[in-house]
Amino acid sequence: MAGLGDINKRELKRAASRSSMQDRKEVWLRDGDQVFLRSVATGEDDDTMLEELYLFAFQTDSGTWQSALVDPETNKPMGGMPVPDGKTPSHKFAFWAYVSEIIHTEQRRDDWEVVQSASGGRTAYKETVNDFRIMTLPFGRNNQYWNMLVDQFEDWGGLNNGVLRVKRSGAGLDTTYTVSPVSRAVQIPDDRIKESTELQTVWDYFVDQYGGNDSSEDTETEVLAPVGMSASNESEDF
Repeated sequence: MAGLGDINKRELKRAASRSSMQDRKEVWLRDGDQVFLRSVATGEDDDTMLEELYLFAFQTDSGTWQSALVDPETNKPMGGMPVPDGKTPSHKFAFWAYVSEIIHTEQRRDDWEVVQSASGGRTAYKETVNDFRIMTLPFGRNNQYWNMLVDQFEDWGGLNNGVLRVKRSGAGLDTTYTVSPVSRAVQIPDDRIKESTELQTVWDYFVDQYGGNDSSEDTETEVLAPVGMSASNESEDF
């Protein structure tokens, strides 16, 4: 049986894991979910609000998901985090954004508002966010998702000059995303403009969360898995 010291160490580790989860700022989408956001990143050269990275994602023996950031200098997991043999890191990009809301297909919290689609044919659940979050997406096959973002940069002259809707469809290897502009009013409040200029760099955030600090995620994280070709996914507006 475990002694007081062993039990105390395990409880401290669990508390640290819970604290890490609370500090996370990423948007997690499941099948059918969509998020509305205005990018804080501009996409200009030396923009620290936008980053390219490689992440390992794997399931531990306890069933939780764990991610490990790849050190670009060594091409190995940071902090010496052990990664199961045969795992390949996913190529991703991430950027800070001001998120107004996330529309979910399933109600997983009581405080989400029940909403109807514009046609009235679908019921969904609106999570009001109105806060800064990090949007992480895979580059996709032939860089298809990255190219969606590049197209908006070229159309707008800057990623922060319009509102984007990001929608996820499917799960696992059948996951696809769409990144599209929408005519929706999402503005960073005047009293939070200064805060947007003081956000942690995307790279530093990922180092803190996945650079060998025993971060784990106990919800679905198919977003970290390789994805297939994009389909034409028309999104109903809510």
